[in-house]
Amino acid sequence: MKVALTGATGFIGSHVLTELLKHGHEVTALVRDDAQADIAGARGATPAVADLYDRPAVASLLSKADGAIHTASPGDATSADLDSAVVDAVIDALAGTGKPFIDISGLWVYGANTSISEESPFDAPALVSWKEPIERRVLGAKGMRGVVIVSSVAYGDGGAGFPGCCLVHPETTPAT
Repeated sequence: MKVALTGATGFIGSHVLTELLKHGHEVTALVRDDAQADIAGARGATPAVADLYDRPAVASLLSKADGAIHTASPGDATSADLDSAVVDAVIDALAGTGKPFIDISGLWVYGANTSISEESPFDAPALVSWKEPIERRVLGAKGMRGVVIVSSVAYGDGGAGFPGCCLVHPETTPAT
């Protein structure tokens, strides 16, 4: 399968890239610059330098794939705009094709809920309140298989990623 992947050099995306390649998929990694292209290429992906805000360019790249996965996130105040731009391009490229699109989200969309299921209501704090309308666009897009994966805390490689907060590494975290 030919898969387009955003965030291929990031905390989550790098692991997704490894697994896709391990299972024989061809991956086009949409990256922001030549340095990231070199990293993605060295890991086995075909890099494509793209501005994820450039809807026509991103849609063109996505339309050449059999499916797409979005893991890229700046992790700051621009995250909502980036996710919205990528989803717009995805819908342009994949609506009506039946192709799959996987969007990675986070558990924080459920707020302080201690017993979460697929039926749980969104109760996101302001930090991630923008996610619900974007995710509903993914799930409601006609003619494509939109999937939103709500992950908990990303952890691995000696650290953990906490959206909007920090990246924790054992060597820099004081012992408790």
